[in-house]
Amino acid sequence: MCAKDGKLDVNPMQANLYQGSLKGSANVNANTNQIAVKQMLIGVSIGPLLRDAMQKDLLEGKGNVALDLTTAGNTVTAFKKALNGTAALNLKDGAIKGVDLAGAVRNVKAKLGAGDAEQAANQAEKTDFSELTASFIIKNGVAHNGDLSAKSPFLRISGEG
Repeated sequence: MCAKDGKLDVNPMQANLYQGSLKGSANVNANTNQIAVKQMLIGVSIGPLLRDAMQKDLLEGKGNVALDLTTAGNTVTAFKKALNGTAALNLKDGAIKGVDLAGAVRNVKAKLGAGDAEQAANQAEKTDFSELTASFIIKNGVAHNGDLSAKSPFLRISGEG
């Protein structure tokens, strides 16, 4: 770590966290209000990480997250609008919380007389996956994904946005 003349350079940056590890670097230039971060989180438990970092309970699972981001500004809003770089996610054996796609299909089958409606009604509101991958390109604070892929024994999901 080196701090001099309004600049902070942390390289290498390493930590054990969320049942995994973090390796990378971070650079801060207080003279120009610029920040650059390159991080690789390996084998982390994503649920607790998202809850602590973003106060969001969206995902469960364990895997890798890669970040290569830069930003600059004088306010939090300016930092968000100037965010640029890439991010990638590769998770195993988890769930997307808030929607139960398998349960929705079971419910439709039950209403058509081809399944058990009580079983469908009791399912948790989450979609389990064996694998979830996505990469993002971030420009001016807006992230775009062109390769979302989720796999489970029941279904395959792909998307972009």
